[in-house]
Amino acid sequence: MGSILAVNVGAIVGGIVGGIVGIFLLLVLLSFVLFNVLFSRPRKYKVNGITRKMMGPQLDRLNAFIAENRAELEKRECEQIQVTSDDGLKFNGYFYSCGQPTDKCVILSHGFKSNCYNTYSPQALFYLDNGFDVMMMNHRGHELSEGAYSSFSIKEGHDLLKWVEAMEKKNPNYKIMLHGNSMGATSVLIASKYVPESVKCIIGDCGFTSAKDELYVQMTTMFKLPKFLAKILLGIISFFCKTVGKFDLNAEGGKDAVKESKVPIMFVHGTNDATVPVAQGKANYEACCNPNKKWLAYEGAGHGQSYLEYKEEYGKEMLDFANTYLK
Repeated sequence: MGSILAVNVGAIVGGIVGGIVGIFLLLVLLSFVLFNVLFSRPRKYKVNGITRKMMGPQLDRLNAFIAENRAELEKRECEQIQVTSDDGLKFNGYFYSCGQPTDKCVILSHGFKSNCYNTYSPQALFYLDNGFDVMMMNHRGHELSEGAYSSFSIKEGHDLLKWVEAMEKKNPNYKIMLHGNSMGATSVLIASKYVPESVKCIIGDCGFTSAKDELYVQMTTMFKLPKFLAKILLGIISFFCKTVGKFDLNAEGGKDAVKESKVPIMFVHGTNDATVPVAQGKANYEACCNPNKKWLAYEGAGHGQSYLEYKEEYGKEMLDFANTYLK
């Protein structure tokens, strides 16, 4: 009888252990799939159900607005420029001259799974028509820039310094502003701690507090995962970020970096942002140490749609802010 009981207990324990191991392996596999889906080089941009959920009902208007402006922008002459990152990757971008002598230059930092034209064609035209030269760069793992993976702002914030160096070489007299959207906004916020004196100010539109914070928000709100499961998956995904992607998901984010910002920052956010909650943008603003910071919240605007919905008002704010510090 005792031996039978011992065998049954052993079988139960073995079954439990096997089940736990199976669940763990399933979580590892799921995390690896998520890592690749999240961070690998994007394929051709395509609207799907997730995109519509994240971007809201104005997505088609936004895409049409960008396409119209991109067609106009691509009629203008540009110079293709390359820079090399600290880890040896070559990045590409497009430099546009405003066509008149100027010492004002804006570097535009695009969003996640996008590119410079699909994020910033309207704003690029606006800056050019108002006497600014414009550098439209592509982040690692996007468009023609090298890299198998994006690091979701973590390395991109430091990559931006290479574009600043390129503009300094192009014109040593440039007074430079960085303007970023979404992941690109978080990237410019990270860069704010490290920029040289040639960078005079920054605009961060709908930036998140950190890469890890934003992934957690998406998992728990957009995809409705239980908080404990989201934390487990993020822990395993972090492992793949380090070992495969070669970046640390727990590294300094925008909120931490702006505590030591060297320049004034204008923080912009739409109040109806379903991708990056407006609370994250406000947290970045509140953390910023620079006394010349500014907060703009555009009522009802979705993710990256403040310029779409408030073109005149936002454009005036952009110009006023830039002209105040690019003197």
